[in-house]
Amino acid sequence: MNKLCFIDTETTGTDPKKHGLIQLAGIIVVGGSELESFDFRPAPFESDVIDDSALAVNGVARDGLAKLEKPSIVHDAFQTILGGHVDKFEKRDKFFFVGYNASFDMDFVRAFFVKCGNVYFGSWFFFPPIDVMNLAAVRLMDERPMMLNFKLGTVADALGLKTEGALHDALTDVRLTKELFYKLREF
Repeated sequence: MNKLCFIDTETTGTDPKKHGLIQLAGIIVVGGSELESFDFRPAPFESDVIDDSALAVNGVARDGLAKLEKPSIVHDAFQTILGGHVDKFEKRDKFFFVGYNASFDMDFVRAFFVKCGNVYFGSWFFFPPIDVMNLAAVRLMDERPMMLNFKLGTVADALGLKTEGALHDALTDVRLTKELFYKLREF
């Protein structure tokens, strides 16, 4: 039985080594059934660099960062959710990490684990991640030269999917990614 964990992140920049998470959202699907979703808003670590341009994309004000949850609390809650579906000590019982530009999100979540003092990210997820963007690239090869970009919203529009909510909110993006994943599996 496949266990999928669709994940999207919002961050303070593009480098997981120096920037941090400010939103971690996901949907857990086991055996084709959606079991639960999550939407965490961790504060960046004190050592994380915060780029104003990233905050502008996310629609987050710098002074709002102090109101976000302690990273350690988010880390523990996230692990509790994962542990409800996967035995981290069983090598064959892991989630497939699914995302749009999945390596970006996976790298940030892995770095978040390390910053929380946990080097066992791989106990929860198979490698490599499943990248919905790459699946879409194959499906839209003929249309790609006419597309202005290959962002999530643009690709969803090209495949007739409607966005519900504001893009660059991780929960909105992960819901759209999940819908896109299943749409692409139809072809």
